[in-house]
Amino acid sequence: MLSGGANRLPWDSMVPMNVSTQVSIAVFAPLAVGAVFTFLSIWIAGINAKRNAQRQDELAWKMKVADQDLAVKMKLADFRQAWINQLRDSLADFQAFGLVSKYGDDEMLQIYRLSLKVRFLMNKEDPKYPALSNLIDLLTGNANENGRIQIVRELVPLTQEILRTEWKVLKRDLRYEGSGVTAPQPQEETDLSPS
Repeated sequence: MLSGGANRLPWDSMVPMNVSTQVSIAVFAPLAVGAVFTFLSIWIAGINAKRNAQRQDELAWKMKVADQDLAVKMKLADFRQAWINQLRDSLADFQAFGLVSKYGDDEMLQIYRLSLKVRFLMNKEDPKYPALSNLIDLLTGNANENGRIQIVRELVPLTQEILRTEWKVLKRDLRYEGSGVTAPQPQEETDLSPS
């Protein structure tokens, strides 16, 4: 060592340690380092757990919204299916009256009632509505049996096309815009008419 203290190293001035101090440092230093690492590990694990909980909450919320959306679509599809069934039944009943040879007062009342019901069930914005409305007017105003049969022959394909279009709209509306899943489809009714 050099005299005068100008070039002294920091450990040169350290107090020499006795054995008990050395044992204390050798035992407690690793414990202190371990405690710091344990604290850091717990802290990081807490942050990760919080992030995971937030992600799970977001996923649960998205699933809830998707389930509600699907439930609304299914309910609307049920209403639309009931509407299609009612329209089909009304159209069939109305056309069946067109094949009756003679009308009494009760039959005429029923024909007018069904013609109004069909008009109420149809959307006036439907491109087929004017043709349907015209045929309804012709059928309710025609006293000639052969003329009514011809009108019914024209009504059948038109009403089939209207119902088929509405069926396609129903199926399109049932497509679920999440993860490629499609909602269960209602059973399509068999078309027994000649194509």
